[in-house]
Amino acid sequence: MEWHSHHMPKACSSCVHEANKFEKEMNRSFLNKYLMHTYQASVRAQIKGRSQVIKTEVRAMNAQDARWLLWAQYGFHSIQVGPIQVNTR
Repeated sequence: MEWHSHHMPKACSSCVHEANKFEKEMNRSFLNKYLMHTYQASVRAQIKGRSQVIKTEVRAMNAQDARWLLWAQYGFHSIQVGPIQVNTR
């Protein structure tokens, strides 16, 4: 049986609206959990033989994964600040 919006009582319309809102929130939650995020950090790096603090960005699923990536790329004691998730939306 197919439902048409003009046959729905008012109370049911608000139920549909709430269900749509819930679905959007669930999608947002799913995307936040399973998509990559951008993290910024300041790291100490060797540049032309000199130690300098530089700002960098990595993409990772969470802050701990971002930290592992930074450690792998720049060394275990290299992270000075961060990683901090940045809003890219």
